[in-house]
Amino acid sequence: MPKTSLLESLLALFAGRARAAAIYGDLTEMAATRGRLWFWLAYTRTLVSLGWRTPVAFVAGLAGFFSMMYFIAVWMRNPGVSIPATVPHGEIPARIVFLSTMFLVSFSMSLWFAAPFAILRFGYRDRMAQLYGVFFLFAAPLFFRRNPVSVVCALLTLAIIFAALSSKPWRRPMIVIATMSVAVLVFLEACSDLSAKIYHPSFHLKPGPVATGASPVAFNLVSWLVVRLTFGIALLIASFVCSRLHRWLLERPASTDRSIA
Repeated sequence: MPKTSLLESLLALFAGRARAAAIYGDLTEMAATRGRLWFWLAYTRTLVSLGWRTPVAFVAGLAGFFSMMYFIAVWMRNPGVSIPATVPHGEIPARIVFLSTMFLVSFSMSLWFAAPFAILRFGYRDRMAQLYGVFFLFAAPLFFRRNPVSVVCALLTLAIIFAALSSKPWRRPMIVIATMSVAVLVFLEACSDLSAKIYHPSFHLKPGPVATGASPVAFNLVSWLVVRLTFGIALLIASFVCSRLHRWLLERPASTDRSIA
């Protein structure tokens, strides 16, 4: 049989070290009488059955994130939309609405990716996935609206965060969510900055036929691919961070019955 280091490590990515060692041990033991071909077929079938959730969850998360980007682009094309660069000076209610909206925008940057990823990757019974579902209901659909409703959604979101941190069963899922939110923003910024240095922003947009009344910029396929590849790499790193944190903090060791709560 092949050396165990690589094959067991590949299984351990999806099943954990203890379970991967047990599965690999069973496969090698049965392969002694059934042959090498049977081993490879059984190993591949096991690997697919254990690992299909991760790529499917990642694709679903990407679809959610790019849907958010599309909604932002449509909203920004609305002539009546204006986004102040700083906190508005004026009445306190206007400042509260602005800060609430910005909080929801920042939180939603991770939610649109992490909520579908967590639900498909870990299942709807997982505490972290359940929290993500609740946060998505309050933060994601309304992040582009600057009105009093955003204040209510922001207050409810903050209340859930503090309640989760105060509850022993929900504290660790909330810590993973908070870390994931920061990771998404950091990796998006880092990858975007790196891609801008490699692929200079001045070449991102191509002049369009302004004289004919069309858009001043035309579609640039290379720019479209670079931007999406950049986001994809950043979110791939964030999904790896999320999976590792989930395993370290939320998954019970297979060899014990101890609770991690």
